[in-house]
Amino acid sequence: MATVHILHGIHTSEPSGGVVKLLKPYFEKAGFGDVVVHSYGYVFAITTRWKNPQVVEEILPKIKNGDIVVGHSNGGTLAWMLAERGAPISGAVLINPALDANKALANQVRWVHVYFNQDDTAVWLSKMLLPFRHPWGEQGRIGYNGAPDVRYSNFDCQKESPPVFGHMDIFNPDKIYAWGPRIATRAWISHLNHSEK
Repeated sequence: MATVHILHGIHTSEPSGGVVKLLKPYFEKAGFGDVVVHSYGYVFAITTRWKNPQVVEEILPKIKNGDIVVGHSNGGTLAWMLAERGAPISGAVLINPALDANKALANQVRWVHVYFNQDDTAVWLSKMLLPFRHPWGEQGRIGYNGAPDVRYSNFDCQKESPPVFGHMDIFNPDKIYAWGPRIATRAWISHLNHSEK
């Protein structure tokens, strides 16, 4: 059975992984038996240049064939980096990813769901803060817009109810109750559809 690895963004000091831990029960209820929230501690934007490679080295050996990675913000960047390093990830869920909009996950990843909204100014600013040879960008604001790729499904979070506005809004108590099951169920369906192939 696939393990779901949940990765948080920067500015998270809780050992439990901050708000991303709210997704865990939804993924468990959807059918995933093993859901792990990874915490790599509080990180500033500028320190991701050397901290992210360290986090990837720590998590890489924990990912087995067919696992799924769920990343919010910098967690989306970590998912991309893990795939680049050859992690045998089957699927990925990227929530407001701080990742260049044209960056696709490596070919071993069979499906990718990107949740974005145009009011996510944090990822737009991140591109301005770290512009040179850094994978951060505004995928969390505009979705994936690289080369056509059938593996990708973009979900504009302002076009579904309740609408989401901004970088962290999806985790608000009045929204996660609707978005948590939706995100996890879509992931479960994609997992089942692609694990049979």
